[in-house]
Formats: sequence, C-alpha cells, structure tokens
Amino acid sequence: MAGSHSTASRDGLARKERAEKIALFRYQLIREAADDSVTTRQRGPMVKALAATVHPGPFGGTIQVSKDTIDRWIRAWRVGGFDGLKPKPRAQGMITPEQVLSLAAVLKREKPARTSAQVRRIMIDTPKSHPPAPTKPMTSNPPPALRSRILPGPRSRPWRS
Repeated sequence: MAGSHSTASRDGLARKERAEKIALFRYQLIREAADDSVTTRQRGPMVKALAATVHPGPFGGTIQVSKDTIDRWIRAWRVGGFDGLKPKPRAQGMITPEQVLSLAAVLKREKPARTSAQVRRIMIDTPKSHPPAPTKPMTSNPPPALRSRILPGPRSRPWRS
C-alpha cells in the first residue's frame, strides 16, 4: 500500500510539473501580444503572425497554434495569471459507490449465469440500492444480425441457440 501512495504522489507531481511546463510555453508564446502597452490594433497582426509560425513545443517536437487559441490564452492570462495558462484537469467520470459494486458481486457469485441486466434489475428491486443507469441505452429495435436471435415475448425469454 505504501508503494501505491508514493506512486500516486509521483504521478501528481509529474502532472503538476507538466502543467507548469505547458503554462510556461504558453506564456512565452503570448507574452509580447499580451502586454498591456500593446493596442488591440497592434495585437491582431502579432497574433496572426504567431498563429502562422511553427513553434518548438514544451516537450520537444513542434507545435502550431491557432489564432483563436492564442486569443484564448491571452484572455486566460489576463484573468488568472500564470495559473490561468495551466491546462485544466480532466473531469473524472462518475464513480460507482463501493456498496453497489459489492452487492453486484454478491449477486453474481450467488448465480454466475446471471447477466449484468439481471443483476441490475435485482438491485433496482432491492430496497436501498440504486445502481447506475446502463452506460449504453437499451434499444427496442436491435440490429438485423441480432433480431433473428431474439424470441418474441416478455423480456425474460431466452435467446435462441
């Protein structure tokens, strides 16, 4: 466990260093155009010239940045300073609560032949358990390849072999 904690710390530090390198690259690119002494009329051609140029990237290689992106970076610099130029962390998707996962595992162990849809149905019918919605919406009109394999009738009918 201690090893995983230090790995997480290193990953966090690496992300922070990466974000700072990216912000520094962005600052170096926009600093002249973002200067308060530069008028809007002067800034336009400067930004166009920056957008037309291929720049050495923050991690090697080259990068070309659009005029709109440069304008966005200038606005971010004015609003948030150096931190405004750092990339925003990615939003983490929904996390299924541990108790829901453990209930699903118990139900599957009870009867391994149960499908995930059956486990979900049982969990919905069980008080105090609220499973997440399916990631892919069920369709009442299956693709032609599957249509012939589905028996007509209630949902509980089995698939044809």
